[in-house]
Amino acid sequence: MKVVVTGADGRVGSAIVPELLAHGVDVVALTRTPWETCPVRQVALDLGDFERVMRALDSCDGVIHCAAIGSPGDDMTPEVFRNNLLADYNIVLASGLLGIQRVVIASSDSALGLTWSHFRPAHPRPRYLPVDEHHPDHPNEAYGISKVLSERMADCMVERFTQMSIAHLRITHVVDLATIAADANFQKARQDPDAPPWNLWSYIDSRDSAQAFRLALTVPFRGHEVFCVAAPNTRSRISTPELVGRYFPDVQLTRSLGGFESLEDCGKARRVLGFDPQHVLDNLGQ
Repeated sequence: MKVVVTGADGRVGSAIVPELLAHGVDVVALTRTPWETCPVRQVALDLGDFERVMRALDSCDGVIHCAAIGSPGDDMTPEVFRNNLLADYNIVLASGLLGIQRVVIASSDSALGLTWSHFRPAHPRPRYLPVDEHHPDHPNEAYGISKVLSERMADCMVERFTQMSIAHLRITHVVDLATIAADANFQKARQDPDAPPWNLWSYIDSRDSAQAFRLALTVPFRGHEVFCVAAPNTRSRISTPELVGRYFPDVQLTRSLGGFESLEDCGKARRVLGFDPQHVLDNLGQ
């Protein structure tokens, strides 16, 4: 199986490449600029160039698309929106025209509208907890909006290209637990629930994120599916019931939440993909 990985030199992509190689996949890396330590054949290109995207994807069996500007920045320029959505469209259109049957795209829990709270007068409130793929989306910044529209675009494109199935993985804040002890900002966020990133205190280790992408590439399903991808616990040293009571006392709970259970429900990824995170924080320890 030959698979193209875009954004292969990023935090997520650079974990996906060795994950695929370990499972016998022939990988081609697509990056905007050369990746000096790339372990596979590499193509450097701008994903806004549709003709070059077509050539890069020709003869591959699947695509994992992670390349994007990874945050809204100050949201004062349309570049984040233009770059991210155009790249997603070019990847999906080229895949459909080339007869590629599986595309996996990095979406984000930013699509929910709960992450970039500095664009709002107060921390946004979920409609219910834990959030899942059915929770209403209401982002108000370029990054989150681009993710919502990418997902909607995929709904339309699988009707046009019926041989193609697309998975959007709504990955949360990606970390490397092997080095997290030295990350002062992350350690502060573990102690202070008001510290950024404001994303319901969720996280995912890059290796578990890579596992989810590999599974989404190979597990049978048809059409377009969206999956939440997060660790099974929060990053906080404060228990989940206490966090909910402090920040969301009036928000509906769809089930009882105990311990340090995540407020992002990844049950669909577990059921459909077999997603099974292996790298999790000890909420009371390191």
